[in-house]
Amino acid sequence: MSISSATFDNRRPWYLEECPSTIATTYSSANMNQPAIVTVDVPNGCTRSHTGTSASAPLAAGIIALALEAK
Repeated sequence: MSISSATFDNRRPWYLEECPSTIATTYSSANMNQPAIVTVDVPNGCTRSHTGTSASAPLAAGIIALALEAK
């Protein structure tokens, strides 16, 4: 199962891998000039430089987990 990314302005990011197994797309930034995902990070606890599919996949996992929890 693969998760893709879309940029802040709803465009394809430069790192996009088009794949038929992609089931969902979540927000991520394409570069440091766009708003980024804020998340936890080691060792500082919080980061704004988490971008790309590294940010999209955990976001999708959280959404799926919440949907399963609600059901």
